[in-house]
Amino acid sequence: MLALIHSLVVVADLLDVPVEQVAMWRDGAGSPSPEQESRLNDLARLPSRAARIFERMGARNWTFNPNAFLGGLRPIDVLRTRGIEGAEVVLAAFGAAEQLAYGG
Repeated sequence: MLALIHSLVVVADLLDVPVEQVAMWRDGAGSPSPEQESRLNDLARLPSRAARIFERMGARNWTFNPNAFLGGLRPIDVLRTRGIEGAEVVLAAFGAAEQLAYGG
């Protein structure tokens, strides 16, 4: 699951843990708490969803730029500040982007 998210720094920031802790999880040394595991699962869904809509760099730009659907907030900031609920809001923003991309 961590392999889907390209930056250990971003994951650590979103989970409010040291980068070293995330690296240890990635390497199989220990595991996240149930709450952290749930947040990681939500985060893991985001890249595959974004890949359906955007080119690779487009997805990164979308994630780190203000978004009208999110009231001008950056999707990454919504994830950082709202945790699991933020993932659902960002997934809804993906849905809105899909509708725009496919004329729906």
